[in-house]
Amino acid sequence: MGYQLGIDIGTAHTIVGIADGGWPRVLELGGQRRLPSVVYAPQGTSPLFARGAQRRARTDPDRATTDLLRRLGDEGQVLLGGAAYSRESLLGRFVAYLVTTASEQLGGPPDQVVVTYPSFWPASRREAFADAAAQLSGLAMPVTAVAAADAMGTLLARASVTQTVDLVGWYDLGAGFLDTAVLSFSPFGFQVVGAPAGLRHGAGLDVDALLVDRALAHAGIASTGLDRADPATRVALERLRRDAAQAKEILAEEDEVELAIALPGVDTSVTLTRAELETLVGPTIEDSVEALRRALRSVPASPADLSRVLLSGGVTYLPLVARRLRAAFPEIHRVEHRSDADLAMGAALLAADLADRAARHGAGVFGAAAADEPQDVTAVIRPPDAASLGSLPPFMSGGSEPSAAADGSYDATVLNPAVGGGTIPTVGLGFGRGEQPPGQAGWSGAGQPAAGAPAAGAPGAAGGGAPAGAGGSGALTALGVAQPPIGGGPSSAAGGHRENEPDRGGIFASRRAMIAAAIIAVLFVATGTTAGVLLTGRDSGSDTASVAPAATSAFPTSDPIPPTTAPPEPAAAPNLVRVAGSSEVAPITETAYNEFRQTQRNVTVNVESTSTEDGFDALCSGKADIADASFEPNPGSLKDPSCQKKLVGFEVAHHTLPIVVNPQNTWLRCLNLKQVKQIWGADSTVTRWNQIDRSFPDEPINFVGPARTTVQAQVFNATISDASDRSRAYQQTDLSGVANDVAGDRQSIGFLDYPTYETFGQRLRGVEINNGDGCVAPTAVAVGTGLYLPLCKPLFVYARTDALRQPATVAFLRYFLENGRKIAFDAHYVPRTDDTVGDNVERLRRLTTGVGPVPA
Repeated sequence: MGYQLGIDIGTAHTIVGIADGGWPRVLELGGQRRLPSVVYAPQGTSPLFARGAQRRARTDPDRATTDLLRRLGDEGQVLLGGAAYSRESLLGRFVAYLVTTASEQLGGPPDQVVVTYPSFWPASRREAFADAAAQLSGLAMPVTAVAAADAMGTLLARASVTQTVDLVGWYDLGAGFLDTAVLSFSPFGFQVVGAPAGLRHGAGLDVDALLVDRALAHAGIASTGLDRADPATRVALERLRRDAAQAKEILAEEDEVELAIALPGVDTSVTLTRAELETLVGPTIEDSVEALRRALRSVPASPADLSRVLLSGGVTYLPLVARRLRAAFPEIHRVEHRSDADLAMGAALLAADLADRAARHGAGVFGAAAADEPQDVTAVIRPPDAASLGSLPPFMSGGSEPSAAADGSYDATVLNPAVGGGTIPTVGLGFGRGEQPPGQAGWSGAGQPAAGAPAAGAPGAAGGGAPAGAGGSGALTALGVAQPPIGGGPSSAAGGHRENEPDRGGIFASRRAMIAAAIIAVLFVATGTTAGVLLTGRDSGSDTASVAPAATSAFPTSDPIPPTTAPPEPAAAPNLVRVAGSSEVAPITETAYNEFRQTQRNVTVNVESTSTEDGFDALCSGKADIADASFEPNPGSLKDPSCQKKLVGFEVAHHTLPIVVNPQNTWLRCLNLKQVKQIWGADSTVTRWNQIDRSFPDEPINFVGPARTTVQAQVFNATISDASDRSRAYQQTDLSGVANDVAGDRQSIGFLDYPTYETFGQRLRGVEINNGDGCVAPTAVAVGTGLYLPLCKPLFVYARTDALRQPATVAFLRYFLENGRKIAFDAHYVPRTDDTVGDNVERLRRLTTGVGPVPA
């Protein structure tokens, strides 16, 4: 298998993610991680794209367009320099440019390409987008369109496995759209529940236009009086719009900003304040909050059902957004910012799944004969094998057994929790006869057979599910399962929770638990479907089932478990490795599993990341087999000090966070610990270089770093400010973005991970740290030996000695340690030396002598 691409085309910028066997990462095209979504049409030649187009557009805006998405699917064409282009054609050409550039850079084409679109789009726009990306691009490889919420959910589901059902709100306010959705996570993957909601107005580009008008008004210039037919005026206004966009970002952290206005006959500047900006965008933010409320109502769920709300998009960094969300939903206690690269990386994961499935089941997606037409794929669940399901929930036990056709294919029936009674015919991966990709003829948008289609159980009834977004979206639709809406049907009250009804005990004690039960029911069916053990509604007398068959009656309308009875503990799944512990180490373990499962598919690894102390507690109590640890255990860190004798540890990486500046910065060479805290501490007032040292230039400092929710930022802030959630203000981006920003700006200073620093080479210069023993630069020797203090520390994984008699645990840990250098680097940490890796492997070999292979 080669590599796969995930593309997030934004209204202003585009990011490309790549998956090539490990955890996905941002692919820098031409040295840039964020490409402008710009098309420029030169006279008499083919269009230019991205940076080349942006450069030409600055002096010739009439031949450029910067908004490929907001009017996609509308009638009419775009005139660029007198030439007429359809919007779909421009989008297809842009996708082709991205893929072709990646192919040239990487020496060959990708196996699969997945491109994201706004989740709330209606079917007409989704279809226009899919046609443009897959057909008008003219690419030979499969190109698949997916909803943005599914890409986000896939990334989050892979990054952390939950043991419960967790509802999460997603709010993405970028340059062109607001996109909101509710994501449900469970041990079997994730699901987009309810109906996504969004807005096509009031996003970043509209805010930029409002700031331009406000700046002109401050300068006493009537916008309507400008001669927009004058080329010089158009160029000046485009420059002012770009400056206004930058001012908007500054106002997210500063109270005011100076904006220069240079128009023909005008050369002045005005001051814009954050208060003005918040007044301008206030009504739009209120509309956006209401859109999230609509997405919640469609589940149905209340704000109290959400564990957190995730924020994406540049506009969400305005403090007003978080304030309005908290005011509207006081029950939500966690509001977190996400990286702008999440959608591209989630799409890359989906592309990797499609490539993996095509490699295992033939050239066609979902085992079909060919991939001539784009598949409307949403998310992909990675559940454990059916054999690993020790038991099904009580409300899915009993009933008839699965029936196999002569060729080994199965029929399946999914219970519809929205309707008290009745079922929806559906099918899983089409490995038998009669398979049909999602969205093909014979199925209606609601997941029911279309007029003239065969009934369930009749020949030819095994078809695909609903198209993405019809009747719900998410992982089940991607697997060919017609996704029933979670609630909201005419009979939903039969099994729903009435608002005035008192809470009861048991599994359905709250609305959130009720929603969770419905989602779990659907996901269990999807799990059986994915593994090839499908649940059927007819009794064939077959004796092939290895799990409890599903009931064929209606979804229960009363608690299947008495309120006073605790639910039974599920049987432990075979070949399951349970990992708990430090969120700082978890990305390494998750990367190890993502690479390990390519070679050992019958082992499932669940990673839960909290703290090192929690990991040791879970390890000592038998609730985990492996613990991720940011420090070595001691009697004070263990609830049961005697447990230390049962643990064996392996040093797997160093976590080093170099402080970096531009090579043209000739004044800052070394910082002592006091200066590091003075610059980067949460209470820092440093904004200019001469505040650090009077001999430094009297020039502003541009601070940049990873998003505050990343493990790098949390560790850095905990080291500098003694708390992971305390930080000075700085521009947030992803790791490659930090490097690019510092490499391109003489006044910038930032911090990032060592692998990214090493990759950028001479484009960055690491700042030396004097911790009392002299200045130490972040060289390979210093970080490998832990001398770049305090921004360097060793990281460990621990196992119980009895867990090392379990074949699955041994197989995973052996792969982890043997490939430790590559895994650490792929996860953006500093690998250990060959000697350390060799010692780890030899020690594990001695401890696991006599342990057999993993059972099938």
